[in-house]
Amino acid sequence: LYIELENFIGVKAAMKTDYVRFEFGDINKPIIQIYGPNHCGKTVLAHLLHPFATINFTGDERNDLSLIISGKTGIKKIGYDVNGILYNITHTYSPTRSSHSISSSILKNGEELNPSGGVNTFNTIIQHELGINKYTFQFIINGTQLTNMGTMTDTQRKNAMYKAMSIDIYNSIHKMATDDYL
Repeated sequence: LYIELENFIGVKAAMKTDYVRFEFGDINKPIIQIYGPNHCGKTVLAHLLHPFATINFTGDERNDLSLIISGKTGIKKIGYDVNGILYNITHTYSPTRSSHSISSSILKNGEELNPSGGVNTFNTIIQHELGINKYTFQFIINGTQLTNMGTMTDTQRKNAMYKAMSIDIYNSIHKMATDDYL
């Protein structure tokens, strides 16, 4: 339905503002096209149009908090209508001495599903409620950036594959790729 972003570095750099809100609720099309000149914020918007606090290959949100303007409280609000059920998600990025901490809220038809605000619990709720696995979604968001996978250690790649596919097939894939290469 909408996305609001406040105090995101990419928004400030691309759109020259600390706050933006985009409405999608009145669009009655199966595909939404986002277009504009270079450096206007299309990629920033596309990379934040998901229910999670952050998306990165390591899975550790603390590694991705450079996306918020230093010393400011960042806010990401996003609303979904899923078959008549309204989900309102808010991620609050509060400044700490060296970075930011994250608190994540999800309201389902006005009822808070994550009263603790914990990110890991939030991610589990999103998987249960919306059927979205964060780690699979990482491959969608970072799909064109294969260098991210290339710079990972074997263990990091294995963990990413395991979490995305919910099964441990990394060793089989790695062996087949190695055999093909040899």
